[in-house]
Amino acid sequence: MTKEEVAVKLTELFPEKAPALAQHYDDYDGQLLAHVFFADEVNEPLFVLLQSNCDQKTIQTYCAFIEDMYFHGDEDVKNVVEVTILERLSDEEPVWFRFGSYLTNQLIREINTVLIPQNTMLPVLPLPYRRRREKKRK
Repeated sequence: MTKEEVAVKLTELFPEKAPALAQHYDDYDGQLLAHVFFADEVNEPLFVLLQSNCDQKTIQTYCAFIEDMYFHGDEDVKNVVEVTILERLSDEEPVWFRFGSYLTNQLIREINTVLIPQNTMLPVLPLPYRRRREKKRK
């Protein structure tokens, strides 16, 4: 997915963000500055939500969206996740670990084994893997 496709997907998940996307295009001569837009429309609201952990459904929607960006986005989109989103969410340790609790082990593994070693702006705070729920035995 391109950054433009991802921006549209965000407005489909959060229709209230459509005016912000339209305003962004107006402000930047019809161009999508992905790092700016996603910092405003994903980072900041998610950071606030993670600080309070009060709206878990919305947090989960944001986190699933970020995973989709990372695993299905093109290189520009992946860069937004690595450089803008993850770096901001790692600014406060409690927020970082709370964020990790909403991720799949697939993304946690990628963060711990690829992104943290390569990105000096990320803290050397590996996220704990999620435990699988054990199936009840009959």
